Amino acid sequence: FSASNTFCQGSSTFLSASATVLMASPTINYFWSPPSGLNTTFGQFVIANPSVNTVYTVTAILGGCSGTSTIAVFPLPSPTLSI
Repeated sequence: FSASNTFCQGSSTFLSASATVLMASPTINYFWSPPSGLNTTFGQFVIANPSVNTVYTVTAILGGCSGTSTIAVFPLPSPTLSI
């Protein structure tokens, strides 16, 4: 995984997954869940903008084999200012 686990609420973080395969030019399909706060649920790269702490799961599939991993992201609340 590659990502910033914390970010300011209202902004987003870029998540990417990569699989290690000992083959030439494999076609790997990536599926992300839950869909809440994601710009897409398919692909190696997604943009997450959840409004609450969220654990995302990505599953990589190559032929009949698959692997799964998770990452937690934490949107930080914006500070409230008083004047």
